[in-house]
Amino acid sequence: MFLAILGMMMVPGQVVMVPTFILLSKLGWVNTYKGLTIPFLTSLFGIFLMRQFFTTIPKAIEESAMIDGLSRFGIFFRIVLPLARPALSTQFILMFTGNWNSFLWPSLLAQSEEMYTLPVGLNSFYGQYYQFWDQVLAGVMILSIPSILIFLIFQKNFIKGIATTGLKE
Repeated sequence: MFLAILGMMMVPGQVVMVPTFILLSKLGWVNTYKGLTIPFLTSLFGIFLMRQFFTTIPKAIEESAMIDGLSRFGIFFRIVLPLARPALSTQFILMFTGNWNSFLWPSLLAQSEEMYTLPVGLNSFYGQYYQFWDQVLAGVMILSIPSILIFLIFQKNFIKGIATTGLKE
């Protein structure tokens, strides 16, 4: 399964763009909030990142919790998930900034101006013979504020997650 995920990571996103759009249109998710959010809640890189982090957690911790009487779900929710906070923070920051700044998919899926995301809406300030640079720069400042805030909130865990993911203890 892990090798299949690694293999799928090597496939460019442009290759699966048409089949994904066809699937979303058959589901009726084109020009909806569901179509703009649900398909992009995770990524293959996120699965890879979390798998690499979970392999660093020693089995002895899980075994001692099992001896203490915790079930598999209890071990996951009470022990493993709190230990995974740095990796989860890293995953959240990367997914949020990637999707927040995404231009291609929202421009394909959002077919009305009401559904445009900020990057797609900023594109409307460019014309063939004119550009409203003051409005574009103001929009870019507004667009960057949530990403900066998310990073500042999760900065400590983000740096710890980047530093420790994939390391064996």
